[in-house]
Amino acid sequence: MTTLLAKPTNKVLRVIAVLKFLETAAVIAAGLAALKLLNPATLDAIAAWSEALPGQQEQQVVQRVLDQLSGITQHEVRALGAGAILFAAIFLMEGIGLWLQRRWAEWLSVVATALFIPLEILELCRHESATKIIALVVNLLVVGYLVARIAAARLEHKLSSQ
Repeated sequence: MTTLLAKPTNKVLRVIAVLKFLETAAVIAAGLAALKLLNPATLDAIAAWSEALPGQQEQQVVQRVLDQLSGITQHEVRALGAGAILFAAIFLMEGIGLWLQRRWAEWLSVVATALFIPLEILELCRHESATKIIALVVNLLVVGYLVARIAAARLEHKLSSQ
């Protein structure tokens, strides 16, 4: 009986959910990497690894990153790790809710994704790259699709209640 009442699977929502699961994994990895910086031996290991890189340019890039990381306090690293865990939890909630086709997850995804679009545009203006353009376009498409779904559901509900 419950299978008759179940909503048909929305493949676009499933794709968006998978994207949210991938974002969850990426943010967790970044958070764990940030927490690894609490160990002083980590920076030493990265420095030694960078010296083994074949190109001078690659070594300079790693050295610039290390210079920036060396100025970060343990408190800031912990805050980055905690922030990563928080973001991962939000992305995971979005993914699970979208997979289950919950309206609250659509709203959460619209708000959470739309909040970062201005920052993505700003970053794109600073340092243009194909990856950033693709990420911005995907996020705009996700927000547009979800807003259209929410609006259609509201209209359908309004028409059915009349």
